[in-house]
Amino acid sequence: MEIDPTNTLRYESRKDLWFSVVVWASVIVCVFTIYLAGKDESSFVFGIVFSVFILAVIAFLLHIYFNTYYLLSKDELKIFSGFMKQIIPLSSITEMKKVTDILSNPALSSRRVLIKHKKSYIGVQISPIDRDDFINQVNKRIELIGKEN
Repeated sequence: MEIDPTNTLRYESRKDLWFSVVVWASVIVCVFTIYLAGKDESSFVFGIVFSVFILAVIAFLLHIYFNTYYLLSKDELKIFSGFMKQIIPLSSITEMKKVTDILSNPALSSRRVLIKHKKSYIGVQISPIDRDDFINQVNKRIELIGKEN
């Protein structure tokens, strides 16, 4: 079935097993640390402050884990990763290719798509679950933009 390139598509980020293990292990360690801090009655205030800090770390990790996705509209790509949002006009994309990398980017997997565009020298890497479909849909939209201009 052909998807209408004028519709907005949502692509979830692929989540590698190693990334999921790190996030969930960190959450478990943080919860256990809060439990231990609560058992020490001699430093009650420290325990509360420390627990609030740890809860903030847990919230941040889980926010990134559950809120990394990509919206592909008719003329732009919106990248969401935790509290970060980046918008790339499709007309500014100069290159896309599949890469395998673990450098810091709004991607939760090492199986990524490198997107180079006119606003960034190094580009951005994202990890849609279906890289081939994502690349095909972006190319269709770029082709439509070229026909409209």
